[in-house]
Amino acid sequence: MMIDNFQIISKEKELDKQLLLLFVLSFLLLIIPLLRFISIVILILICLYYLVRFDFFKTKKDFFRFMIAKIKLERELINAGFYIKLKSQKDRQIFVKLPKIEISRQSNFVILVKINSSIDNFEKLEKLDLSPAFLGFRQMGVSNTKERNRLIFKLERIDFDRQLKIKTIDEMKEINWRSDLIVIDRLTSISSFAHLLLTGQTGSGKTYGLLYLLLFYKMKNADVSVCDPKLSDLADLGKKLDCKSATSKDDIIEEVKQTFVEMERRKQQRQQESWEISTTATQNGLNLKILMIDEFASLQLKLDKKELAELLNYLYQIILEGRALGVFVVLGLQQANATVLPTALREQFSSIFVLGNSGEQTQNVAFQEKAKKIPNFPLSVGEGWCLNSSEIDLRFIRFPYLLFLNEFR
Repeated sequence: MMIDNFQIISKEKELDKQLLLLFVLSFLLLIIPLLRFISIVILILICLYYLVRFDFFKTKKDFFRFMIAKIKLERELINAGFYIKLKSQKDRQIFVKLPKIEISRQSNFVILVKINSSIDNFEKLEKLDLSPAFLGFRQMGVSNTKERNRLIFKLERIDFDRQLKIKTIDEMKEINWRSDLIVIDRLTSISSFAHLLLTGQTGSGKTYGLLYLLLFYKMKNADVSVCDPKLSDLADLGKKLDCKSATSKDDIIEEVKQTFVEMERRKQQRQQESWEISTTATQNGLNLKILMIDEFASLQLKLDKKELAELLNYLYQIILEGRALGVFVVLGLQQANATVLPTALREQFSSIFVLGNSGEQTQNVAFQEKAKKIPNFPLSVGEGWCLNSSEIDLRFIRFPYLLFLNEFR
């Protein structure tokens, strides 16, 4: 690479040249009996150097693939200016030291690339796309270590289908055998004891995701209230599953109010029965109470100021106090901006999903600074990004496909 008529040469590349010459020379000297032993030792040492440099003992079957990828990445780092200048020579060459690169396979579908970095160039390095160095993989995210001295790039195989195809309700029960976890796809599970927010434009798979969550909570014997002002599939499924259902604005406000009343009742029960510290409602014999509201923005358009204030007041108290009492809110809307959902309320959701190709504005509102790390590639129905309050980084997810859903129609 040339910068201001200077040739940039990495320390590794210069050493490669020298070792190549030494390798060729040692190979030629094998024909001389007196030098044969020394030549063999030199050849073995050179081979061992490259085995260690390219992590053969960690990568093994991926050795050659990762070696080629590492060479490509070193070239990319030079092009992007991520190096430490060591010295300049009179023949207009600049020798540089590159950050350490480690490549490992997390699974058959996921590759991790760890690159040492300083705090000064963290933000610039985070913007690198390493996908071109790994044929058949795409970059899914970038995170950093607690010490902030190394970036971790996560790449996933493009042809990996993370979506679960669930044929029967019994199969869904087997997959979700734990009551405290909701299995979203082959790589992702979230807590079921949490307030959940799903956002996404029409056709993103948001309502389908809500249907899956509704089925999950009913499987776990939760008391579910379904509020659907648009009378969509969620309202239909809720009725067929014998859920409390509300579609008019008055009925929805009443259902939210009754959920609040139930929370207050549980609060009194906790005091009367003296629940042990840090125990949950389910551990004290109560089923979960789930308030599920879809098309929250559409609902707000039907309310006057007084009704909206009443609704938001109930919701805010439920979301703030409901967790310890087994009362949770699952909210679906197209955009989670402050005019639709107040920031103080949005920040209380434990898991936030943005589904489909929702655009930068929706992602920025939902994920704040973390939205900058979302890679740019088109999403299919049901695909999106999830942020859990217990995790630092965003997760790429895809909701299951329910082959048995027509049985309820």
